[in-house]
Amino acid sequence: MRIENVVIDASPLISLFRSQQAQLLTQLFTNIWIPEAVWQEVTHNAHNDSASQGIVTA
Repeated sequence: MRIENVVIDASPLISLFRSQQAQLLTQLFTNIWIPEAVWQEVTHNAHNDSASQGIVTA
């Protein structure tokens, strides 16, 4: 059974991008919801690394 919708938090989002496994999100879920607060945390805080940059361009 495929889960259609998922809300993701910052930690798993960052971990998946750092481990170069972000494609798992689209393989497992149809719609991935990133709350505004999570987006701000991931893209505007101290996470100035390739994972955060990958999230912005994904």
